[in-house]
Amino acid sequence: DGTAESQQTEGSAKANANVKQRFDGFYLYADELVAHDSIADIKLRNVASTGAGTFLADTDAFKFSVDAGVVHVYEDVRDADDEYFALRFGERIDYKVNDAVGVWEKLEVTPEAADFGNTLVAFEAGIESALTKTLAFGVTLKVDHDSEPAEGVERTDTVLGAHVALSL
Repeated sequence: DGTAESQQTEGSAKANANVKQRFDGFYLYADELVAHDSIADIKLRNVASTGAGTFLADTDAFKFSVDAGVVHVYEDVRDADDEYFALRFGERIDYKVNDAVGVWEKLEVTPEAADFGNTLVAFEAGIESALTKTLAFGVTLKVDHDSEPAEGVERTDTVLGAHVALSL
């Protein structure tokens, strides 16, 4: 009918490193997240955090932890840099249903220290099942919310993904 259509491929990349040191009844953590998301027009987001937490429940089958800390956020969004300090509040639940199946859920809320209206929220829930001693299959739901995204970008991203895990 004489119309032309534009097609575009979008993508994202994320790298995360987490270190925890456990002590009697609590732990200290350091976490580094580096992300790129062309759909949200984020060229670079670097989130470095450190803090302390505790396990409210800690058995072989069920773990429930809460933590809090401080964060340094650097963002390059649409060629505009933003850098600020924030607070971090998190919780995580891990439940081993049986020897082969486990489920988890985690929530992180990161409000800017000087402006609580500028908040990042990350939620994740998933299930993973062992197929063999070294191979597992899982499904994960991730919801990321940015209360002050770049202009024209949705505040909330939702991703349902599947993964294969290999244990060496």
